[in-house]
Amino acid sequence: DDLSIFATNLHMATHSLLLNGAALALWLPAEAPNVAALRWSDALALSNEALNGILISLLMRKIDSIAKNYAFSASIFTTAGLSALVLQHWPPLQFYIGEI
Repeated sequence: DDLSIFATNLHMATHSLLLNGAALALWLPAEAPNVAALRWSDALALSNEALNGILISLLMRKIDSIAKNYAFSASIFTTAGLSALVLQHWPPLQFYIGEI
């Protein structure tokens, strides 16, 4: 089957959600998740992950692999910077060493 890049990424994301959901159901005690306990930062993080996947799939169609690597690196630094500003989470020293 010849699927588009977007369809392939959507397919992979669905499998990821199903497998992670099954793992959580087996790993955690049997209690329903409390959706009301989610904060705005949780919704922001989930939205960031969803949009990141969509943008990467769009990039994969249009540009070569070198530019994709630069775009991915920029997204890592952007996410780390936003985490520091919004969530007051500072990456450990290993993060900076790994990015060099």
